[in-house]
Parts: sequence; C-alpha cells; structure tokens
Amino acid sequence: APSKSPWQQAGATMSLKNACAQYGLTEDQVRDANLECQWRSAYGSCYAVVKVSDVIALKGKITKEAKEAKVKALKEEMGEEGYKKHLEEKAAAKKAAE
Repeated sequence: APSKSPWQQAGATMSLKNACAQYGLTEDQVRDANLECQWRSAYGSCYAVVKVSDVIALKGKITKEAKEAKVKALKEEMGEEGYKKHLEEKAAAKKAAE
C-alpha cells in the first residue's frame, strides 16, 4: 500500500488555533515562518490546518533563539567573566537545593 501523506495521517496535523494553544505560539509567529498549511471547512467555517512536526520544529527554533538572545544580553550586561560566575552560582544553588 502506498504511504499516506502526512496530511492524511491521524495525529499528524492539527488546526492552527489548537497548535498555537498547545505549543505556546502565536498565529503571527506561525504565519511569519511560512509553515505549509491546508484550509479545511466545517459547517461553513474555514480553518487552517498545519503539520504538528512543523509546529514542533518552529517552537524549538523560537525557544533556541530566545535562549541565545537572553545569554547574549546577560553577557553584554555582566561581561564574559561575570556571566561564567553567574552560571557557577546558579549551578551551586541548584546543587544545594537537591
């Protein structure tokens, strides 16, 4: 049997609204990323459907970019040595809490 398209596999897609709610993204973020989508309709209302795998990848990319921006800002604020000291203090506090 030929393999089904991701668009036809159960659980491989979800509505744009549900995907955004589940993965903490905005519809604008998804639109700006130009994720592939299909339009479907139910009872006369149209809605966008996206691939779950694309939304997960976008969430990972946005999270990584936010983390990198935070690290860059901390390094600019504290300097390289201050940032290293900050990480050491954080690690020590975490270890003490265990």
